[in-house]
Amino acid sequence: RSLGMPSIGLRLFNVYGPRQDPDNAHAYPLAHWMHALRNQQTVHQQGTGHVLCDLTHVRDAVQAILLAATAPPQARNQVYNVASGQSVHLRALLSQLQQAMDPGEQGHPPPQTLSASALTVCADISKARQHLCYQPSVTLTQGLAETLQWFRASTQPPSPVPTRRDGHRAWRETTHQNSENRHDGI
Repeated sequence: RSLGMPSIGLRLFNVYGPRQDPDNAHAYPLAHWMHALRNQQTVHQQGTGHVLCDLTHVRDAVQAILLAATAPPQARNQVYNVASGQSVHLRALLSQLQQAMDPGEQGHPPPQTLSASALTVCADISKARQHLCYQPSVTLTQGLAETLQWFRASTQPPSPVPTRRDGHRAWRETTHQNSENRHDGI
């Protein structure tokens, strides 16, 4: 406001979805948990697992950003919470993730509890609904399934490089096939 430029602030709560890097220190625990379960590693969980959190699927986050970019003048110079509007306990989220994974692709190591503050993060998205017409469209079950599907496809070992009859590798075809399998759109 001090510069006379209209703006909108968006508070994105715990964004998750396809293409989330489990090695990124800022990634939500979901990506870390998928990676750990898939690789038979210990799952790290904050506190007792009774912490409530509100997650935002990446498509809902993009929807909010687009709505903010085209918002009417009366919605400007405000800050809006962007989330699903549905809180979930971390322990329940981990359980839901384990149920969504195939039994053969994961181990069931006991969660290792890490000390942390017992934060409860529940977003009130009523202002974004009212002023931006924001409506989350991806349920947690749908988002987990989609994220897990992408995770499975992106972490599979590459297929063997085909060779032509003359013994040369068909690099162009292989590169094209692998890029189609690993880089689906959001």
